[in-house]
Parts: sequence; structure tokens; C-alpha cells
Amino acid sequence: MPDLFAVADPNVLTITPNAQIFTGVPQTPELLRHQQFHYDVGIVTGRALARSLMALRASSLPILTADIQLLLRVHFTTRAQLLQRRFDLDSHRGTHAHFQRIWKHRMAACLANPNSERLGGLLL
Repeated sequence: MPDLFAVADPNVLTITPNAQIFTGVPQTPELLRHQQFHYDVGIVTGRALARSLMALRASSLPILTADIQLLLRVHFTTRAQLLQRRFDLDSHRGTHAHFQRIWKHRMAACLANPNSERLGGLLL
């Protein structure tokens, strides 16, 4: 049986939010709740990435490295950005309270289940 390469276990994954503060925008509780959702997307997407990384096996280190880079793009560039855009569109960037509330409940359920693979029907 050939050797297989895998990500080390235990593993530490650090997620750094790309936060921006716009001048002249009131820091209302509604805005902060809206921004908290964006931050939480990074957390649930990071958990999904960690599960994918731990399941990853490759026949060589270059293949493992390429697979890791692919998973990073899939989870953080493709899926997280899709979630962020969908949330902003549905909630009208936090100004539509009904959809803001729906997404908040979806996120609460996702955060409560460390094995969640979807948020609002979208893959993490």
C-alpha cells in the first residue's frame, strides 16, 4: 500500500476577517447585527473547511498542497462569497428586517451544529 499524505491532526486554522469601517455610516445595533452575520460566515465556512481538510488524503505532498489550495478557494472564495452576497441581497444589506431575521435564525442553527454542511440551503 502506498504512503498517503494528510493534514496534521490536531490542526489549527486561523480565520482573519476582512473588516472595513466606512466613515459617515451610523454604527447602529441593526448594522452591527448585520455585520456579525458576515463574521459568522467565516466561522461556519472555516469549520466546513477544517472537516474537508481532515478527510483529505493524497499520494504525494505536491498533490496534497494543490488539493489544500483548491479547498481553500472552494470554501472561502466560492462558497463564502456566495453566502455573503445572497445574505446581502435577501436582507437588502440589513435594511429588510424580515429577511435579516430569517438569516439570523439560519445562522444560529448552523452555529449550534458543528457538523453543518449548509446554511440556508447553500453549501459551506
